Amino acid sequence: GLKRGQRTRFALLFLDLDGFKVVNVLLGHSAGDRVLEELGERLRQSLRTADTVARIGGDEFAVLLADASDEAAALHVAERLVEEVASPFTIGAEEIRISASVGIALCGSAYEDAEDLLRDADTAMYRAKAVGPGNCRVFDPAMHLSAVAMLRLEQELRAALDQGAFVMHYQPIVALDDGRIPGFEALI
Repeated sequence: GLKRGQRTRFALLFLDLDGFKVVNVLLGHSAGDRVLEELGERLRQSLRTADTVARIGGDEFAVLLADASDEAAALHVAERLVEEVASPFTIGAEEIRISASVGIALCGSAYEDAEDLLRDADTAMYRAKAVGPGNCRVFDPAMHLSAVAMLRLEQELRAALDQGAFVMHYQPIVALDDGRIPGFEALI
């Protein structure tokens, strides 16, 4: 777990490559692996020795920024890492360009364990992806509430579909000038 009352503030960055699967499909998994290896090295060289970078699966990396003073400092580092990812990779004769989305969670007293911190950085990363490739977002509690509400809605819709709770109704669209019906709206 995370120690309470720590004086050192840190931030967790969750970095995910945008559309990386295309690299594997077009150039093969070995080329994709070389891009990931080079990216890991770029990230490591872009950080201070006190910071830590780790590949946590697929095309996702976690970066622990030691002694991140505030949100602005963490955002500055995240934007710098996005720029590093955007620099072209040369694999054989191919020049590969990719982008990354980054979610940021700032460690504070609200976190009891590291898993919650990672979850929130991941949530912020998905919000960054929703804005478009190459974006960074800092987690705020409203993001978690929104994600929980969306998951609940999805589960309720699946249950309603399984139970046959939906009914289709057709509503005519009437042209006011001559009363003809040019089409229908399907309502469920």
